[in-house]
Amino acid sequence: MGTFFISLVVSVAAREIVAGKSWRNLRVLVLISMLAVGNILFHLQARFVGTTEYGTRLGIAAAVMLLSVICGRIVPSFAHNWLEQASPGRLPVAFGRFDMIVLLVSAAALLLWVAVPTGTGGRNMSAGGRGASPCAAGPLGR
Repeated sequence: MGTFFISLVVSVAAREIVAGKSWRNLRVLVLISMLAVGNILFHLQARFVGTTEYGTRLGIAAAVMLLSVICGRIVPSFAHNWLEQASPGRLPVAFGRFDMIVLLVSAAALLLWVAVPTGTGGRNMSAGGRGASPCAAGPLGR
């Protein structure tokens, strides 16, 4: 059901982008598509592998990037409009090169987090390598 809904969101967003010729919003479409892929991967992993680590992480990474892209445009726009009315003098610059670099570094870090989820070569090394949760014993557990 969730995959169907996200696919509908992708198709409606694509239709709006094409109809409005708003090509700069394609990155939002790509991120929503990544959310759909994460959802599909989640279900496939749950069915055939028994874990959902990659699908879950891809979905979280897509949601974080979607929030970063959208909030990186909307919040500065609201702040700019308010500052324009308050007339403080010089206004801050809009989305620039630094913002793009931050988004690219964030995307790279999130993709690395998705690709190498445990950071231990696929084994959970907490609690002496027994596979227990790092929080299972609490802060004074050892």
